[in-house]
Amino acid sequence: MINEEDMILDIQQEELLSRVAKVEEQLCDFSIPNKTIGSLGEEYTSLKLMLKNWILLDRNWHSRFGELDVVMMNAEGIIVFIEVKTRRSIRFGTPLEAVTEEKRIKTHKAAFNWLENHKMFKHRRIRFDVVSILISKDKNIQIQHILGAF
Repeated sequence: MINEEDMILDIQQEELLSRVAKVEEQLCDFSIPNKTIGSLGEEYTSLKLMLKNWILLDRNWHSRFGELDVVMMNAEGIIVFIEVKTRRSIRFGTPLEAVTEEKRIKTHKAAFNWLENHKMFKHRRIRFDVVSILISKDKNIQIQHILGAF
């Protein structure tokens, strides 16, 4: 017998899967401007990880040190700061190559500033991940999640 809690979880999973499909469709629409693609990549990353029971804490959080693309708590309770790079081609380098040393330093500073502003998470373990999303002309989405990238 299925209980009410399981039914709610199934509905939430279905809703997330529906949202993932919608964002995938948008990512593969080459008429969408490049600026929008970055935001869609962040949403796609968030949704895919929520399907793995990660909790979204923040997106596009700004400080004087820079922006944090995605902040989540994974299933083990680790606060994960995720830099998302979405590209339609590698003509100017791969998405991972876009995460420079300067970007890593700014992300570290912004993350510690985020923790200062969210004191309830201050004493949790943290990690810095990178998600690379590459969309080919044949509408194939390649996603690579590097745990503990820096």
